[in-house]
Amino acid sequence: MSTNPFETAPNLATSHIKRQDLPTNVRKYADNLAAQIKEVYAKYGAKNFEELKENKKLSAQDARKVADLLKAFNEAVEKKGHVTLRDVPTFTVLPSHDILKDKQAGYGFDYVLNEYREGRPLSDFALTDKDLRDIGFDDLQKREELLQAIAQAKEHKESDRMATVFDIGDVIAKKQRENPSHPDRLTKKEVIEAIDAAGCRPATLEELLAFAKQFWRPDADPATLTDEEKLLQRVNARFIYALAYRFTDSDGLRDSPCVRWNGDKRRLSGGDAGSDGWSGDVHFLVFPKTSS
Repeated sequence: MSTNPFETAPNLATSHIKRQDLPTNVRKYADNLAAQIKEVYAKYGAKNFEELKENKKLSAQDARKVADLLKAFNEAVEKKGHVTLRDVPTFTVLPSHDILKDKQAGYGFDYVLNEYREGRPLSDFALTDKDLRDIGFDDLQKREELLQAIAQAKEHKESDRMATVFDIGDVIAKKQRENPSHPDRLTKKEVIEAIDAAGCRPATLEELLAFAKQFWRPDADPATLTDEEKLLQRVNARFIYALAYRFTDSDGLRDSPCVRWNGDKRRLSGGDAGSDGWSGDVHFLVFPKTSS
């Protein structure tokens, strides 16, 4: 029996999809995921996911890893709102505001928050263990897993990677169905937990900049949008956050980078959920954990 995940992934709704029919960028990404899945199969002498599940020696870590891989694989070949983000910058200090505002060769912002000053080290934006503890992550293992995923993203060597915009509207609706008294907002902890449950990790500032340059079109005429852009719903997103980074603002508060549209200006800004939480019109740039 083949160990090709195109044939053996559980509950694969895409069994009718042939590898050669996938777009090049999706095929490359799916092949990478397939190779990682087969490594786990081989580790336990399994030919498919069903055999792997029955292996009593299967560790919880490997079980979760292959589940995340298969979920990402299925979503990739179904093309559920994922796009290839190209030319992610690798700078260690921030570029000038001229570059951030350049409409042709730069990132096209009309306004840049002073905190993004030229030459400021990216290390100033590091999400710390204390940040996670402050927002309610008491589980040490969870904190370590998240910080490790972010560290791997920073070390990512390829400039191209798969991305999507995470919509918390469905998460809010689900929580309200389960608990009618739940507010129509999510705390930062709840957002990060929802991103993690979806098999993703939050974006870095560099990834947010690349996304804004390549895809973010909040001022676009809907009639001019491609089906892919409509699928992502990113063009209508007034706020898109990169939660893998945090920085201290001029008031001494810890904020996360975001791109913001106020009706006439593309802004590179920052913000936080605050005590009220984030509403459903706030979006988050995320990546499958395996894209790192």
